[in-house]
Amino acid sequence: MSRTPSRLAIVCATVLALVLAACGDDDGEQVSSAPPTSVAAADAAEDGGGNLDAEPVSTPALVAQGFPATCPSESETFARMNDAAYQVFAVFDFVDESGQMRRLTNFIGTAWAVRDRVLATNGHVAGAFEESAAQGVQLSLAVAVQAGTGEIVRLLRGIVHPDYTAGFVLNTPDVALFTTQEVLPATLELAPPDSVVDLGDEIQIVGFPGDVDTFIPSAPGQTVPQATSLSGTISARRSHDPTVVVDIDTLDVYQHQAPTTPGTSGSAMAHCGLVAGVNNAGTVKQFFTPPAQEGQPPGVERQAAAANNFSVHVRHLHELLELFDDRALQGYELPLPAATPPPQSGGAGGAGGGGGGTASASLAGTYDGAIVSGELNNSFRFTIADDGSITGTSTWPATGEFTLTGQAAQDGSFQITDDAPERLGYRRGVYEGRIDAAGALAGVYYEQGQEQSSFPIGGQRAG
Repeated sequence: MSRTPSRLAIVCATVLALVLAACGDDDGEQVSSAPPTSVAAADAAEDGGGNLDAEPVSTPALVAQGFPATCPSESETFARMNDAAYQVFAVFDFVDESGQMRRLTNFIGTAWAVRDRVLATNGHVAGAFEESAAQGVQLSLAVAVQAGTGEIVRLLRGIVHPDYTAGFVLNTPDVALFTTQEVLPATLELAPPDSVVDLGDEIQIVGFPGDVDTFIPSAPGQTVPQATSLSGTISARRSHDPTVVVDIDTLDVYQHQAPTTPGTSGSAMAHCGLVAGVNNAGTVKQFFTPPAQEGQPPGVERQAAAANNFSVHVRHLHELLELFDDRALQGYELPLPAATPPPQSGGAGGAGGGGGGTASASLAGTYDGAIVSGELNNSFRFTIADDGSITGTSTWPATGEFTLTGQAAQDGSFQITDDAPERLGYRRGVYEGRIDAAGALAGVYYEQGQEQSSFPIGGQRAG
């Protein structure tokens, strides 16, 4: 029996539909942990009779600033934004029922060129790759495809604003960067970090709405994606802290009326030809659902949580770029390795190192083993070095060979894991047990996350 793909429950926080402060998302998380409180609009002095008689002190009004006196036309702005817009994809390889390698591409969100090798997006878009890996799914590639040309760029690293907290997209800086292998031909200019867009002012957003992608799907290397150009107006200015007066120092979020939908998260929001914010109109959760049957790819389901439209103020992108330029943030390499292998010390049944130290010299050698169950057809061979480290291969007739690594302890216990998530996106296989003085091994095989379904293994030192 061949191995079955992971029951993929990748929760990829992608795009659009922010949950308002004090409202929970699908997981019950609170977007705002602090309840709103009243804000005094003026300082006041209390006289001897207990009356407040001081004159109110006015709060400085937000005044539009940081943009050219003459703006380019909307069509010119859209043209520039389309040239710089990219559709972000996660690529997943799997083996179908006939044993053939297949590829599934999953649309994650929107990004846009801010430097010649740097794309800007939302923290929750970049975070989709981290969450996928945490759920045990090994993606093969992370790529972005340019609007209008279909040119594919390889995403090398993800760098998320250090103050962003997953699930808190309205009150933490939801911005991130992707570095790219290829040079990006067109970039967008940022508005200054202290810029202000006025209420009622026109804004433009260019991205890839998920509802459009549902009817006109895109696939890297097969189709040429066409970005959607949206316009609207600013309807509110907000702070991450709902208890403070919004001024030039506390302006963090724009609320707008451009009709964004899931997929446009990460898009640039421009005013007067400059990027004033990064659209993160909400929170949509994206799930890989288990295949209907063996040999089929997992399905994809999107669940919207709300339908409000917001953008992160450009100041937070300036902050992230400054940290990036100063090499203060390393980010993470893409694609991330899936689910950390079982620890190489301790572990179930005393396997996997027995508390450290080298293995007994009598254990060193090569061993042949197999799953001794009629339900599975698997064999494996591994070698124990003098220091107890283990390397080897396992063979499954339907899917081929997997690389084994592990550790043996002085008492003969061992724990070995394979590279199934990295190679094909399957659950990680674990072999653990003990080798006796005669060189015979016995133990169990299970797949990570499925420990309750184990199968006996046996074997002997080769030769």
